[in-house]
This record gives sequence, C-alpha cells and structure tokens, in this order.
Amino acid sequence: MRPIIKFLGSVNNGKLIMANDELWQIHLNSLDGEVYITCETKKRKRSLKQNAYYWGVALKYISDETGYSVDETHSLMKTFFMKKHLDFRGKRYTIIQSTASLSSLAFMEYIEQVKQWAAAELALSIPSPDEIYL
Repeated sequence: MRPIIKFLGSVNNGKLIMANDELWQIHLNSLDGEVYITCETKKRKRSLKQNAYYWGVALKYISDETGYSVDETHSLMKTFFMKKHLDFRGKRYTIIQSTASLSSLAFMEYIEQVKQWAAAELALSIPSPDEIYL
C-alpha cells in the first residue's frame, strides 16, 4: 500500500489551483486505476502571538502563583485539558496530547480553559491579550 501524500492547493471560484502543479502532475502520472481524492480546509496553526501569550502570560501568572516552573505548569495544564482516552485490547489508556498540533481556534479554546481554571482554582485573573503588550 502506498503512503498517503498531501498536496497543498487553494480553491478560487470553484477551480483548484495547486501550490506545486509540476509535482502534483508527476504524482498523478505515477498512479493507475481508481483513487480516492479528499479535500479539506487547511487548519491554521497557532500563531506566534498566541504562543507568546500562553507561555509568557497565562503560564507565567499561574507559575508565579503556584511556585511551579512554567514547564511544570504547562505539563499540569495539559494533564487537565489535553487528555485523550484510547481503548486497546479491552483496556483503557489515557494519553496526554501535545498542544503543538492544535489549530489556532483550538489553541485559543485551550487557553480559555486554562484561564477559567486559574480563576476558579486560584482566584487568579489572567489578563486578556488585549490588556497586555506582547
């Protein structure tokens, strides 16, 4: 079985425009027979500003309040909000997912969970990005 290869493109007025048309054509020429073609909207990765706010403000406020390092605080927040349960051979396992692969929207929602936790558990008000200068 061949690996799944992803190609970047965009759709304008119903027309598909490939980012690297030459490579796309080479790949198409290497195929023969029936194929599956899947299109999905590209997810925006979290921005550098989001990342700076999370590490430099949200985690720093919690870290200063709890005495844990920023890295320890990050690990703790992931334990609270990035759990995923997997069932394997009749047993349930819990894994902690990385925040690195979150889309911009999902990362914003994650940060909001962290801020709400800090407010509820520590009575800590973390300023919004609009209230600070990054």
